[in-house]
Amino acid sequence: MFRLNLKRIPEIFLDLELLTPEKTDGMSLSELRDLPLKQGNSEVSLSEFFEVEETEGDALIITGDLSRTRNLGWKMRKGKIIVEGNAGMHVGCQMKGGEIVIRGDADSWIGCEMRGGKIEISGKAGDYVGSAYRGSEIGMMGGEIKIGGSAGNFVGEFMSGGVIEISLDAGVHAGSNMSGGEIRIGGTAVLPGGGMRKGTMRIERVLEMLPTFKFEGEENGYSVFSGDYAVNGKGRIYARELG
Repeated sequence: MFRLNLKRIPEIFLDLELLTPEKTDGMSLSELRDLPLKQGNSEVSLSEFFEVEETEGDALIITGDLSRTRNLGWKMRKGKIIVEGNAGMHVGCQMKGGEIVIRGDADSWIGCEMRGGKIEISGKAGDYVGSAYRGSEIGMMGGEIKIGGSAGNFVGEFMSGGVIEISLDAGVHAGSNMSGGEIRIGGTAVLPGGGMRKGTMRIERVLEMLPTFKFEGEENGYSVFSGDYAVNGKGRIYARELG
């Protein structure tokens, strides 16, 4: 496969939606260097921002700070991408298979509308992890997202399947409008599960619970809540600590 080394951080966001293993597999070095990438209202060749070299492994490796890029791994179906640095917005959106590893932080909208595969981020992530695009009610449907640090607001909004695991804290409204799947939060969360109909959330500490959830009792050291009864929901939130 290939290793791409970022030459400089783009001033205008660079769209990497064409950069997936199934699209680059079989390309020559010259073909990959000439790959057109969208930047604003124009196109640039990949070689304008990346040095390219061949590797013996089967992963597409990208080194550098990609925080000014978007759509890496968009609709990815197979293979593996490794980013040795930070990543931008919309990593792995509508992903169906394969694996993306970010050895750094990532921006918002990670794995939105994801259907399969795995995304692993060693650092923190922004808002809307595994959620729906604006105006859509279709969030994450399958696959797995693991965040080694904290995550922002609206984790798993409109999620219907798959697993999201946050090692540390999440922001407000994790699991809002959730209809399936599982969210695990190893730190704190605030007002989780608004509009939740189905699915499961396991949270180390809920700082504030919505009043439309009903306490069902204790189970294996967790307080169990059902809801959201504002929408006749049948979801479950397991909280180890409250307040």
